[in-house]
Amino acid sequence: MLEFKIFKTFKNLRYGITEKNNGEMRAFLSKQQFLSSLTKQKIRLIQAEQSHDNKVKVISRYQTKKFKGVDALITNKPEVYLTITVADCFPVYFYDPKTKTIALVQTGWRGIAKDIIINTVNKFLKNFNTEAQNLLVGIGPGIHKCHYFVKEEFKQEVLSKFHDYQSNVIKKNDKYFLDL
Repeated sequence: MLEFKIFKTFKNLRYGITEKNNGEMRAFLSKQQFLSSLTKQKIRLIQAEQSHDNKVKVISRYQTKKFKGVDALITNKPEVYLTITVADCFPVYFYDPKTKTIALVQTGWRGIAKDIIINTVNKFLKNFNTEAQNLLVGIGPGIHKCHYFVKEEFKQEVLSKFHDYQSNVIKKNDKYFLDL
C-alpha cells in the first residue's frame, strides 16, 4: 500500500492507497475484507460512488455503506473507514490533526472545474472548525499528461474555467493532452 510521508507521524491515522498487487478492489466486499485483514477487526466502511461532480458528504455516524453521486467523504469518527475508487483521477487525502478529521476526494478535471477541492476545504472549516493552516494534504497517483488525451471541445471547456492554466493543455501531433 502507498502512504504519504506527511501523515507518517500520526500513529492513530489509518489510511492508504491500494495497488494492483493488493488485489481487486472494485467490489465493496473486497475492500471490506482487505481492510478487515489488515486491522483484524470488522470494518465499518463507507464508499463514495463518484459522479465527477462537486458533492462532499459529511459522515457524522456509521450509516449507508455507499453514497451515489458523491466525490468526497469527510469524517472525524475514528470507527468509520472512508473509501473512494479512482482510475485516471487523483485521490486527494486531507487530514486535520487538531480535530482528527479526514477527507478523501476523487479529483478529475470535472470535479476540479466544479470546485470539489474548495467545497471539501469549506466542509472542514464549517463543519469541523478546522483552521486552514492545520490542513495536511496528500495527493495520490493519477493519469499523466502523456496519456490524458482530450478533445478540442474539452480543451475549450477546461480553459474557460482555468484561464491561468493554458500551459497545462499540451498540443502534440494535432491532439490535445491535459496535465492535471
